[in-house]
This record gives sequence, structure tokens and C-alpha cells, in this order.
Amino acid sequence: MNSSLFSRLIGNDKIKRYLGDALRQETVPHALIIEGARGSGKHTLVTELICAMSGAKNEEKIRNGTCVDVIVTELPPDRKSIGVEAAREIRRRASIEPNDLDGKFFVIHDAAALTLQAQNALLKILEEPYEGVWFFLLTENASEIIPTVRSRAPTLTMQRFGEAEILSYLLSEDSTAQRFQRENPDRLHFAVRRCGGSIGLAQKYLRGRADDSAMKAAEGLFEALSAGDPVRLLLCLEALPSDREKLRDEMDVVRCAIRDLLLFKTVTMREASDSTMERVNRSLICFADAEQAQRHAAGFSVRCLLRMEEAVRCAGDDLGANANIANTKQSLGVRLRAACGK
Repeated sequence: MNSSLFSRLIGNDKIKRYLGDALRQETVPHALIIEGARGSGKHTLVTELICAMSGAKNEEKIRNGTCVDVIVTELPPDRKSIGVEAAREIRRRASIEPNDLDGKFFVIHDAAALTLQAQNALLKILEEPYEGVWFFLLTENASEIIPTVRSRAPTLTMQRFGEAEILSYLLSEDSTAQRFQRENPDRLHFAVRRCGGSIGLAQKYLRGRADDSAMKAAEGLFEALSAGDPVRLLLCLEALPSDREKLRDEMDVVRCAIRDLLLFKTVTMREASDSTMERVNRSLICFADAEQAQRHAAGFSVRCLLRMEEAVRCAGDDLGANANIANTKQSLGVRLRAACGK
């Protein structure tokens, strides 16, 4: 395989070999499902593949998103699903001859958000595609796409990296990570441990300022819940971001913070020696040290923390399913109070 192919995609050697062979043999499937977490490189993979299939022709347009023969379908803002109208538009445009390239490429983000009717509407064109037309369905979880669609498109699963691999890559290739290693190593390690095996998410967390505000939000929620103060809890929930992705990011941090409290409670229940505290310090993801975690953990039982973690996970799932943001916050408050027996 040409060493320049997929050079912008980190790791994922198995996928690179599979697609490299398919490119050489001109057997790239007419439809592919690409699954992976946010920031795992799904979009990068598709962009690199389209560029490789198109040669040098209009590469700049493909990369900057202005090529008319690369048609992107996304979940509309504040909508829960991608409806059948979008699927019918894809079918209509697939029948039109390409302009810039020798083929047409349809990229569907959040493919699991396609309604059942929309997925069924795509079945015929997936079964009997037009010559020179390819479809890429991107999703965090391929199992959420109906089996009849999955049977017509191989699934490629993006690689999840270990913490050591992510840290090594960031320190060798990312100037922001190098700066944090010198100036604020705690934040660098926080991003690596929080990113769930996704280098893209680790880079996003390093460049964003969500971490500080998210930890303040988490601590505010903990204090309101431990005090049994519903008004304070309501104010904390109202202060959470109204932007869906920012709120998902903050929910990720709150969930990690709860896991830190669980870690502290379960480890120190067995032994509270200096060596135990040092082990806790090394394992914490969100809190700076065991003393900070101890202050918040004191107000909760292990059972309560487990229920709180489930409440926050449900809120994240609701946001991923494009639930109404205000309703999600309200439901989170109800679940958190129930978790604490309030």
C-alpha cells in the first residue's frame, strides 16, 4: 500500500490494510458502516478514502468540504432523528451524474439517527447502487442501525487506543500537549484518561476550556445533593450549557468525577493508610488529589454514587439521542434526587 494513503489517520492499521487492498483491487464496497466514539477518526478516515478513490482530482475541495460530489447528511439541529425526506433526497441525488469527480460519495453522520422509515428507504439503493456511487454511514454504535442495512454494508470499527499510546502520540506530535506537559501536566493526564481511547477527543479536551467549568458544575451538583437543597440543585442544572455538545462534554466530566468518588469510597473503606491514599491519588481522573475527593465523597454512600453515575449516564444517552436539552436537565435533576433518596 502506498505509504501516503491514510497518512492523516492515526493507528487503525487493520482498517488501513483492508481499504488499501480494496483500493488496489478496485473493490471498495459501495457502502460502509464506520463505527467509533466521538473523535475516533471516522470523518478523517472517510475523507482520506474519498481522496484516495478520486486521485489528486479536487483534493482540496474534498478536504475543505466544498466538493459538490461529496454529499454530507447530518442530524438537523434540535431534531431527534433524520427523517425519510432526507433518505429520499439522497436517492434522488445519487441518480444525478457527478460534476467534479468520477463518482459520487454520500456521507451520513449520526447514521443511527435515521428513522426506521428512512433506513428502509435507503435499502433498495444499497442493494442495487448506481455505478460510481458510494455510501458511508458513520455512527458511534453500529448495532443501532437495523440489521437489513448492516447486512448490506461491512462495518469498520475504529481503534481505541490505550492511555500510554495516546500520551506518547500527543507528546511527540501535538504542540499543545507538549506545552501542557511543561506547564500543567495534570490537565494533560486528565484529558488522556478522560478521552475513552480517542486521540481526537483528547486533543479536543486539551484545546477546550470545558474542563474547569465542568468540574465546577460537578462540585456544585455534589454540594447541592449532599445538602439536600433542591433550589440549589435547580440553579446548578440551569447553569449547565444549553449547547448539546458542550453539555455532553460536561456530563462526561461529571460522570468521571462520580467514578473518582466511588474509587475513593471503595478503596478507603478497606484501608486508609498513606500508601492507599497515594494509590488513590494516582488513579483519580478528575480530582486533583484524594483530599479533594474525600471532601465530596463524605456526603454519599457507595449505593448513592452508583445511582448518581447511572443518572448521569442516562442524561448522556438522552443527549446522544437528541432529546430536548431542557427536558434532559429536568430529568437529570429528578434522577439525581431519587438516587440520593431526596
